[in-house]
Amino acid sequence: MLSKLNNKKIYITPYNDMAVKLDNFFKKNLTIYNLLGFIDSNKIASNIIKAKELENCFYDYIIILNSSYQNEIYHSLKNISTIKAEKLLFSRAKSDKYLFSPALQQQKILCFGTCQMQHLTKILNHYLDGIKYSIKYITSYGDSFSTQEVYKNMESADIIIYQALSEKKSKTLNNKKIQELFHLKTLISIPFLKVYGIYPLEYSSGFIFGEKSILYLLDKGIKKEKIYTLFKEGLIDFDMENRFNNSFYQMNIFHPNTTIKLSNFIKNNYKNKKLFNSYSHPSNILYNEILRQLNKILNIDIALNKNDISEHLGSVSTISPYDSKKNNYASSVYYDGEWFMKGILMIDLIISRYQLSKNTETLK
Repeated sequence: MLSKLNNKKIYITPYNDMAVKLDNFFKKNLTIYNLLGFIDSNKIASNIIKAKELENCFYDYIIILNSSYQNEIYHSLKNISTIKAEKLLFSRAKSDKYLFSPALQQQKILCFGTCQMQHLTKILNHYLDGIKYSIKYITSYGDSFSTQEVYKNMESADIIIYQALSEKKSKTLNNKKIQELFHLKTLISIPFLKVYGIYPLEYSSGFIFGEKSILYLLDKGIKKEKIYTLFKEGLIDFDMENRFNNSFYQMNIFHPNTTIKLSNFIKNNYKNKKLFNSYSHPSNILYNEILRQLNKILNIDIALNKNDISEHLGSVSTISPYDSKKNNYASSVYYDGEWFMKGILMIDLIISRYQLSKNTETLK
């Protein structure tokens, strides 16, 4: 593609340090280089013009630099009636070289959902060609998003990968509504992966999952030191199998018929492979299964290499060797050399909260 830019009249947009580097690259590598100038609506200089001034200019190509605004710039230029889409090129720096491709080929991918979709966005941005794909993430957490903003981004996307909200939680962003409004898009739904019971104790956002087993002992009058001993010897029943089955059932009830299907994979593999780093943070093994299914749908070919993307971590979780054995986990799959220390810290917190609640009841 570089040779085709020889003796062509070129604009580069936007104007920044990357634009200067590309300009210098062209000066060194093109036999005949004809830079007409730079396009930028926010900067003023003799060699910088605004996009609307292009209506009266003759040029061969406008090169749009790779950035978080690349797609926005592309659409703003495309909306100018005199600009032909085939004259727009995307560029991306790779080592000491540049890659160029027609802007017409870029597809917009929107990932909407929890932090699981955020991690998937990170993976897709790492592996997919930034010239061919523009990938954006919008959170579904709390009040940090608006339905109008989500709809706007879904409307401009070619591919929507999403975790729908329940109909009870949202009248506008549930699966039925998204399917109804955006059925002409490539829609790929993914379940919200949330499984309790793989770990006996887990701390996240102020909650301690598995605390019922400790509270049961406290209600029976068992002292702290004895609870430590029971935990150390693996004699506390954390009801892991039932907790897993109940949450697994709930996950399937709330997210039926998703495009990406993970229930069987989780059920068949969670004891032999580490599929979750915590109750709602899948491991890269599970993300790889998501990628395997995405490959078939989108006709791409990507897989996680071990050291490319860090694991999706977050909450504090641990499992003792006794619980691993009791629940028939494969040897060393969930091994944690700090299991006792982490467990004691969480048990201490449970006991402190328990004592505080009892003292409060006494004062009443």
